Amino acid sequence: MESCPRSLAVAVLLAAPAAAQGGTPWAEVVQNPAKLAVTPSALSDSTTEVDFATGDLDRDGWTDAVVVRGPGGSSVGFRTNFLLMNVDGVLQDKTATLATASDVPGDQGFLELTNDRDLVLADVDLDGWLDVITAPTLSDGLTKAVSHPRVYVNQREDSAGNWLGLKYEEARIPQLFTVGGLPVAPRFCDVDAGDVNGDGAPDLYFIDYDQTQMGSPESPVNDLNDRFLINDGNGFFTDESALRFTTDQLLSNFGHSARILDLNGDGALDVFKVTALGPYDAYALYNDPGNPGMFQALGKQGAGSSAPYGMDAGDLNGDGRIDFALQDDAADRYRLNLGNDELGRVIWGPLKVFQFAGGSDDGFGHKVRIHDFDGDGFAEVFICDFDIEFLGCQRRLHVYHNLGGAVGGDVTLREEAELTNPSAGWKSIKGLSIADMNGTMDVGLHDFDKDGDTDMLLANCNGTVFWENQASTATVVCQQSVGYAGPGPEVLSLCGDDLTTAGSTATLELTGAPAGAPVVFAYGLFSNPIDIGPGTLVPNPVAGFLPALADVDGVVTLPVPGGANPPNTVYIQAGTINGFAIEISNAVEAIIGTP
Repeated sequence: MESCPRSLAVAVLLAAPAAAQGGTPWAEVVQNPAKLAVTPSALSDSTTEVDFATGDLDRDGWTDAVVVRGPGGSSVGFRTNFLLMNVDGVLQDKTATLATASDVPGDQGFLELTNDRDLVLADVDLDGWLDVITAPTLSDGLTKAVSHPRVYVNQREDSAGNWLGLKYEEARIPQLFTVGGLPVAPRFCDVDAGDVNGDGAPDLYFIDYDQTQMGSPESPVNDLNDRFLINDGNGFFTDESALRFTTDQLLSNFGHSARILDLNGDGALDVFKVTALGPYDAYALYNDPGNPGMFQALGKQGAGSSAPYGMDAGDLNGDGRIDFALQDDAADRYRLNLGNDELGRVIWGPLKVFQFAGGSDDGFGHKVRIHDFDGDGFAEVFICDFDIEFLGCQRRLHVYHNLGGAVGGDVTLREEAELTNPSAGWKSIKGLSIADMNGTMDVGLHDFDKDGDTDMLLANCNGTVFWENQASTATVVCQQSVGYAGPGPEVLSLCGDDLTTAGSTATLELTGAPAGAPVVFAYGLFSNPIDIGPGTLVPNPVAGFLPALADVDGVVTLPVPGGANPPNTVYIQAGTINGFAIEISNAVEAIIGTP
């Protein structure tokens, strides 16, 4: 593998022996085209790579999806991006109306042709609204606006509570220069955001690659290596890579995955990254908790792998420590975090391969996602097969079920299957066939329909499909948000039964509040929005107030009963005390029958 690591002719197909019988149907999904109001082939195909990020961009309580795209493999070429807004559980294409604003003359925002390999959502300007940051590649000779990372700033709401969408603002990201002072187009493959220096604002780490095997070599004089951009607190970034990291820490010959997270539990966010084509490894770069934002002291700690080409990090065994899973050209693997050594570095457990009830690891891939799909407290591992360097749809997605066990103990991750026959029956998750998973670029995982279980956007060579989790069969009704949120990041929703039926109940949920903060819900039968200083009060006149306290996650939930008798229209809004400031949520218009 070292001499020709990504040759298609020498892919190593390693797997644990198949079990004697089929696996357990631990989860089930079905296609639901009605939940994605976009033609599947418009988002992905055999020559277009897709990456997802999810979050509530308009703060209406429904999770939206952003899709960045580029040519498949390490290829020169350009695609447009998509903004999929969640409207009462249906993802709708709102790109043309809500994501084309730009401060660059002639630029079309998401509809501008770019070569984006990844993205992250983060509130870069600390206004309580998620923004979008992209990681582009292979755009030599093009303008900075096209070749560099783009920050799409959330425009929040107008005075009537209408969300105004996203706007590309070029000055947010600086021109990047090589060590020799050359202004060049970056070749980034991944980006993550996190507050590395402890000032409350998310910073950005971009991982770089130099060479490709698709005919786009990079001159050494143009090499940027990884870049760390520090946030000034207002969402404008400065390149402070050389100030905060060593040259060796920033070295990536073919860097393809990077995460900002607290690996060793000391309260300071670290960087965990994977690079290949020499050096090959997953590397931990440790932040200095005594001097936040400085990484030089402990150098670069390798976690050990053979030929990794994708990674995600998360807690696999429920002990609160950060573990990781790798897509590897040999057998895909995972590794548990066993604690820290005397220097504060992670002690990694042995590399473990995944098990199979029927089938095998089929070689190359890239994108890895760690997510608890069945909601049992133990996260699964999703490994996508569409190769980061080469086109090809002959392999498939693998989903490894976490069998759980004692919290903090060893865990087994196994791909379940209906049959031991590797070419027949459902694979990974009941409802998925091999044909459904061939050539998967990415999976977007979230409870998009708010019925209590995780759904899946699956992008592959045949298009992008919404797969609905069948763990919950309840029909969920979410009452209408009327906007007027702010200041603050709190989002109010009321979802559950139709509250005009007998015995009905729903959950009023406030998210985004400070942990333990006092909250007051105001409610009334009329909407007459008035300015109250910190924000706008919608239920006016107020019929009553209900006090509560946010939990450690900044969430408040309250049951709301309904009934079959003639309904009332009720307006509900929340105010949160955050230190000396008052933060105001959006208002919800609810139709509630009386018992």
